Amino acid sequence: MKKCLGLFTLAFALLFAITVKVSAAEVSVADEATLETCVATAENVCKLSADVELTHSLEVGEEVTIDLNGFDIVAKDGMTDDSLIIVLHGGTLTIKGEGSVTATNTNASARVAVKMTKAGNTETFINANPATLVLESGTLEGTSFGISGNGNPDRVNTNVTINGGVVKGGGTGVYHPQVGTITVNAGEVTGKTGIEMRAGKLTVKGGTIVGTAVPTVTNENGNGTTTTGAGIAIVQHTTEKELSTVVEGGTVKGYTALYHNNTENNSDEAAAKVSLKVTGGTFEATNEGKNAIYSDAKENFITGGEFKGAVDEKFVSEDLETKVIDGVTYIGESIPENPETGDNVVTYILIGLMSLVAFGYASNKLRKNA
Repeated sequence: MKKCLGLFTLAFALLFAITVKVSAAEVSVADEATLETCVATAENVCKLSADVELTHSLEVGEEVTIDLNGFDIVAKDGMTDDSLIIVLHGGTLTIKGEGSVTATNTNASARVAVKMTKAGNTETFINANPATLVLESGTLEGTSFGISGNGNPDRVNTNVTINGGVVKGGGTGVYHPQVGTITVNAGEVTGKTGIEMRAGKLTVKGGTIVGTAVPTVTNENGNGTTTTGAGIAIVQHTTEKELSTVVEGGTVKGYTALYHNNTENNSDEAAAKVSLKVTGGTFEATNEGKNAIYSDAKENFITGGEFKGAVDEKFVSEDLETKVIDGVTYIGESIPENPETGDNVVTYILIGLMSLVAFGYASNKLRKNA
């Protein structure tokens, strides 16, 4: 009996050792070689202890974390690759800590901070193994894009989640032409256009997305971005893939805050694959822009939100109440129950003054009667 009990205990211990996840190893990183070695091992936390210069793209194919720890990853003079970091299919990269991944060196070709996937994977591998990026904090900045994908068939199945930090593009903050998902929960995305969606699904739950260019301009382009001057631009690619945008919260700003257009003149059948839904959030037309929301074809897609700028009634779902308070349009459940408008403030001031006058009159009468 004791022998059986001992064997059972040993078996349980072995099973426990196999099933319990080993704690991630934290590796101090001060140079390119150490960083490459670190990201090649799953579960590693690569914690920078100095700025790191890259001579070529850093490829991530495992589940790892880069802790910037107050330091920067930059391109070394003469670097010829177009991206600092590439997340491969099967890889999950989490970036956290203060610091930056910055592809803005004029003496190098790198122009994208983080690129999602590279060419050459087989279809089976792509479908089974997404490329995943999670930004918790820090800054991703590129001369062209902070984060970019690619619309080619071998570059699909990507997941991007922004939980914090900053994404900056000298052109566009995030360029998304591939079949994949991007979720913005917090943080800030900014560029001439904040986010341009050409395929895949965007969900915005929080954060701030800003387009800085003036005015909003869109042009056909089968190999790159089409639009500047929008917080979020929704322009289906010539690949004619499904494209979905859902905004539930957060703040979107631009000459046109949210802009949808069939710039490529895709067929009606292809355009039907584009869906747009706004249930909340704040949309602001900036830099003297007029439209908080614009779409050349979609209607009845807004059920809630606050809009600082024009909102055509055809964009609002039928039978929903719309109210303008101090120049801000509120729709549906977003309408405040007891709005304190500028007029109310004036009213409160007048009531207060009248109360003071009445109090003074009463006090004076009491003194006379005393």
